[in-house]
Amino acid sequence: MSQLGDVATSVVGMLSALQVGAGEAFATVGVCQLGDRKAAAASLARQRQPAAYVLYDGLERRAAGGAVPGAALLAVIVAAENLRGGSAALTGEPESVGVLDLLEDVSAVLDGAVIPPDHRLVLRDERQLASDERAVVFEQRYLAERLAELGSPTFDGVAIAGSASMVTVQLHSLESAAIEFGFPGIDGVYRHHLGMRSRRISWTGCLVADDDAGLNALEAELERLVVAGVAAEVVDAWGRTFSECVLDRFERQGRRRRHSATGAAVQQFELTFSQLSI
Repeated sequence: MSQLGDVATSVVGMLSALQVGAGEAFATVGVCQLGDRKAAAASLARQRQPAAYVLYDGLERRAAGGAVPGAALLAVIVAAENLRGGSAALTGEPESVGVLDLLEDVSAVLDGAVIPPDHRLVLRDERQLASDERAVVFEQRYLAERLAELGSPTFDGVAIAGSASMVTVQLHSLESAAIEFGFPGIDGVYRHHLGMRSRRISWTGCLVADDDAGLNALEAELERLVVAGVAAEVVDAWGRTFSECVLDRFERQGRRRRHSATGAAVQQFELTFSQLSI
């Protein structure tokens, strides 16, 4: 099976394992080959409810045209019905789940999820596809982004984000400081170089551990390094080395999640380093 086929199958597995209360969230989950949204929504409406389809929506397109390498779009279509009519299919009732609750649960599981070995899902948009007095169908589109940086960056020789985590390293602006001055009647300026300023380096991605205890230990160590403020060497997945770096900030982004396919504990994050000496 292709890598994107594996990703779609993994998403189906995650949706099939999704729980609402004591039972499964969806009565029907599957991959759909109908590219036309109207046909896909009609097909989904004929399935046992609540129901969800996963569709391949093509490659991500650049603003100026052309496909983005390693970035594909997946669509998740979610349907719910309630024979009582009114707004029950949308908002739910005490004894039945509504599509809004399902959409929230689906995005909580999929948005930011890492699909082994090297894809990450990012929620792009959401829209309503169809509705009547008894049923509602919505679509969420996800960017399935292939992560090129498979190696684990290190700080002071240690993979502080953990070996199972997905981490992207971003270098920010390199700037020098100077004083410039000029004289009346003389073209141009004189410049006195004052040296280099610190450079910011960011690590972003998902912390991944086998269980909550493992993720707790990772987070505690990152917080300890922020408090310590010790300068050390950063090495990224490409082998680039940056000396005299201090970990300034550890930020958790969003809530902690459970990976439905693997059971791993997942937390999106950002680390910010300052490179003191260039």
